[in-house]
Amino acid sequence: MLPLEFSISGELRNVVLPATLTVAFAETHVAAARLGLGLIQVPRYHVKADLAAARW
Repeated sequence: MLPLEFSISGELRNVVLPATLTVAFAETHVAAARLGLGLIQVPRYHVKADLAAARW
């Protein structure tokens, strides 16, 4: 598993998460994120309503 890379105050930091969740569809990623199961990366249109309503 590859670490997540973050830039904090110009310093690069790598974080290895303790667990993974594998899903097949963007809708499942979104559902998992809504349940608080982690970070996701999906096309904006999948989460546009959630972002507009400030649910996250």
